[in-house]
Amino acid sequence: MNEERRRAQHDHCDKLTGSLINLYGSTTAATATFWRTTMNSVITSRTFIHLIITIAIFSLLLLGCTRQDTPSYNGPPTKISIGIFKAESAAVVYVADQSGYFKQMGLDVEMHELSSGVEAMAELNEGRVDMALPAEFVFAANIDKHPDLRILASLNRINSVHMVARKDRGIIKPADLKGKRIAVTLTSVGEYFLGKFLNSNRLLLDEVTIVNMPPPIMEKEIGIGSIDAAIVWDPVAWRLRESLGSNAVSWPAQSETPWNLVLVARDSLIKKEPAAMVRLMKALIMAENSIGKDPAATQQNLTKRIGVSERYLADVWGDNQFRVSLERSLMLMLEEETHWIQSTQGSVQKLPNYIRYIHFDALKTARPESVSIIH
Repeated sequence: MNEERRRAQHDHCDKLTGSLINLYGSTTAATATFWRTTMNSVITSRTFIHLIITIAIFSLLLLGCTRQDTPSYNGPPTKISIGIFKAESAAVVYVADQSGYFKQMGLDVEMHELSSGVEAMAELNEGRVDMALPAEFVFAANIDKHPDLRILASLNRINSVHMVARKDRGIIKPADLKGKRIAVTLTSVGEYFLGKFLNSNRLLLDEVTIVNMPPPIMEKEIGIGSIDAAIVWDPVAWRLRESLGSNAVSWPAQSETPWNLVLVARDSLIKKEPAAMVRLMKALIMAENSIGKDPAATQQNLTKRIGVSERYLADVWGDNQFRVSLERSLMLMLEEETHWIQSTQGSVQKLPNYIRYIHFDALKTARPESVSIIH
């Protein structure tokens, strides 16, 4: 249903609502005069029956208008596989699945739960999934070799990256990281924030030893002491602090700069299934609304779905801003991160025109006000 037709139906519903209110108002006034009327004349049963039928018809029409506001799809389902990092950051996708919004919109979604957004992007690049949910930094790091990638939306803006270190290695303040072994997942948002964190604390990358490591391994390695510190996102960062206990020292690594969890697909899939992309946006928007209406219920369901404690979710929930959007801040992050990638590689080039790598149509159709990037 296009936007013009939808607005016309809403106008029609508004007129019906006004008519019904007037009708009920007239009925109430008629009740007040009924007994006076019966003293002079007898109201016919036919008039009364006509009044009841008219009210019933208006009520049914209004019910139809209400149902039209609830998105639905009756065609054959479209199969989509999504590579996803198993964490609360992806709550919009989990809620859309658990609440049946994907099915309601004619989507048969299969989630591949992976250890990081980097791994999810690798699955997409190798053709094992149709879509991926990485950080926007991962997208920026891949676009040069994979120019067919497209961002459909940001699903969450997050402050979850922390530097966690062992006190018994003489680390009390950030400056003490000099000369230490720091674990990070290269080409992840952790690498970007490591550079920013060191720079803000007057340290250079070559003054520390970088150890490339996937997040699940960090927990074991920092425990046995093969690394002195790790920069990583929740829930891994939270578990590192818990496992080290009083031996842990930790700092937020993002300087209040959220990273975006973005939904990425190939341009070929988007062109093949444009209608399905719109339905996907609608399902995710319904999930976003559900989270906003009842965050407590969402957290309770997620504890079982992703295997975390209620205490953990209570600690980190405020670090998430769940909204299906394409905002100007996403463009700024992509450009800043690309500049950082180029500078670390020693080859500053012209920045990509990221407008070309963002698919706007699906979200603009589903909820136009969610798109604030000028394009």
